Amino acid sequence: MGLAKSLVGTSFVSLVCACTAQTQASSHWADFWQVAPQRQAETLTQDLVATGLPMSRLGTIRYQQQTYPLPVIKLNRVPKQASICLFAGVHGNEIAGTAAALSLIDDLAHQPQLYPKTNFVIVPLVNPWGWERGFRYNFEGQDIARNFARAGTQETVLIKALLARERCQLVVDLHEDSTKTGFYLLTYAHPDPSFTPSLVEKVAKALGMSSAEQVPQGVYQISAQEFATNPRPTLSQYAREQAVPQTYIIETPMQLPLKERIAIHRRVLDELITHLPTS
Repeated sequence: MGLAKSLVGTSFVSLVCACTAQTQASSHWADFWQVAPQRQAETLTQDLVATGLPMSRLGTIRYQQQTYPLPVIKLNRVPKQASICLFAGVHGNEIAGTAAALSLIDDLAHQPQLYPKTNFVIVPLVNPWGWERGFRYNFEGQDIARNFARAGTQETVLIKALLARERCQLVVDLHEDSTKTGFYLLTYAHPDPSFTPSLVEKVAKALGMSSAEQVPQGVYQISAQEFATNPRPTLSQYAREQAVPQTYIIETPMQLPLKERIAIHRRVLDELITHLPTS
């Protein structure tokens, strides 16, 4: 069974705070969270190894007695060509992004003809501790997505080092939204203002789904002023600051079934990969 199919077929469980421990103080707030047995970062890593694609380790996240390697799939098909750099699972409770990244990895492993002239760098799970528990933040209670400034977190340090090493033509960060009823994108300084709204319209029509009504044309176009003054840059904004030409955040509505959210991520990714140059 493929990576994506095994994830979609799994019944995910988000465990809540065990508030029955009033009589004994916890040594750390994160001790109240327990691993969901249906979702294990170690199993995800094993599944990545089984694909046979080139996999390495960005580094290891260490929390007390827990360690989490951060795997990365890297496909260099065209020498000296910039890569499409894909990140997912920055927020541990936004599981569709990781599932979509694994779906793409699975397809790349079993369909050699898929994007034969494209290089990829894929980090399918940035926040393994939170992902195992269905929790937005990391073990330290930090929002990884808002910690790409200054020292950051263990996770952001590894991602920033990767961006310094890799030549990315496109960075895409996969997320989800619990408040919107439709999907939408955030983009920074695309040279063609009509490209992203047209992409959203095309995907919505193809999948029979709507874009977020609160977001005009389904796109947040980040202004130059907002980009320059944001004190807590996201992964995508940090990548732009490192001279990555194009960056995107894809947001899917959590209220939709998981399969539909994965389908949105994959369709938008396919459109971006197909239509953005990789030079």
